[in-house]
Amino acid sequence: MPDEMNNEEFFYDIIKRLITDEIGYLYFSDNYSHNDIAVNRLRREEFISNKLFQSAQDCVYKIIKQNNDIDINRFFSISLNQINTQVPGNLPNEILAIYFNNSTTDNERCTTIDGYPEITEYVDCYLVHSQKYVELIKSLNNDFKLGIITHSKSHSNLTLLSSNNIIYNNFELFLSYFYNGIKNDLSPLKYIYTVSKIVNQFKKEILTNLVTLSKDNRKQYLNRIKLDIQQIEKTPLVSKEVIDNWFLEYHIQSIHTVGDDPRNCSLATYLSADLENLERSFTEMFEEVILIWHNFYDYYYNFFIDEIQSFIDNNYSEFNVSNYSDITDNQLNIDLHTKLKTNLTVPQLAYLFKMLMDIHPCIFEVKSNADIYRFISANFTTKGNSITISVNSLSDKYSNVDKATADFWLPHLQKMKENARKI
Repeated sequence: MPDEMNNEEFFYDIIKRLITDEIGYLYFSDNYSHNDIAVNRLRREEFISNKLFQSAQDCVYKIIKQNNDIDINRFFSISLNQINTQVPGNLPNEILAIYFNNSTTDNERCTTIDGYPEITEYVDCYLVHSQKYVELIKSLNNDFKLGIITHSKSHSNLTLLSSNNIIYNNFELFLSYFYNGIKNDLSPLKYIYTVSKIVNQFKKEILTNLVTLSKDNRKQYLNRIKLDIQQIEKTPLVSKEVIDNWFLEYHIQSIHTVGDDPRNCSLATYLSADLENLERSFTEMFEEVILIWHNFYDYYYNFFIDEIQSFIDNNYSEFNVSNYSDITDNQLNIDLHTKLKTNLTVPQLAYLFKMLMDIHPCIFEVKSNADIYRFISANFTTKGNSITISVNSLSDKYSNVDKATADFWLPHLQKMKENARKI
């Protein structure tokens, strides 16, 4: 079993470790200065929104690749609970504790968080993007349960189906045009024209793959590409009305005619300029030009994501495939071992564990009652019922014991007491 599992490191722990490593790197970097506010802000944003996301995802892929199904499901179960129950206010001090535990060379400037402002700054930035990480662990969990990620899964090698006829060329090409640094590489006009062609090629690729696949493989294929596209972080929302107003102001009908104006349309000139050359090229109108530049880029960046997602959703129904979002929790549950069948009802089973939990000193080493609910759900079935016991149902019955349930256990407890006295 790899170190990640040996050290009981789950998703939230991975996030804290990676942030701690980055901060430790800063403190011992010769080029780092806390006074470079603008530079540090950009570095922090790039790390939290991009590098941390990719590193955390790679750590999960490594865990999936190197462990068995039971350990992987345990990892996801505890990771999801961590994400749902984390207390944001505790995060800075938790990271500080990890930093001190790892550091052998820091002169311990201060033993409190006040001496490490970078930790608070990085945590604040993470909290802004935290929902992105919640969605990441949820989607990876669903990916694994659907069989889309397997033990031999390599994120750089998209061989998710057994058929050799699956084509991913345009899928990979499409994804390559959606990352944080793309604005520095392409002008809005070049980006729009280029990605528009790629989207059309990607649509043809999807249809070609669906025609050649069986129904079950169609579902896996559509789920696979949809999940990856859902993980793309969108740019700030710009409405179609904003873009239409720019067209109106510059007397342009649509984006398709921007470059056709015989008067050498100024809008085309703005949208064709590279970001790094904008201020030098348009000194007097820089504020308006940079606004136009970002408006068009951000609008069409999101437009293409929405367009391909809509196309994928339409093909679920077109090819009679269950939509990923329509799959129920029961369909996602995979029983990896035989559960112990009982002749107890859910209230009776819940009360049995409640009585055991009420023993002091406690006989179970658990962080919360939720661990007990999940254990019961994963390992037991109730009288005349083989389906998974709902954790919510267990929580309700555990907290609200009725008299009939107590009366059921009373004679059994008396009998156990008598047997114990005879030993």
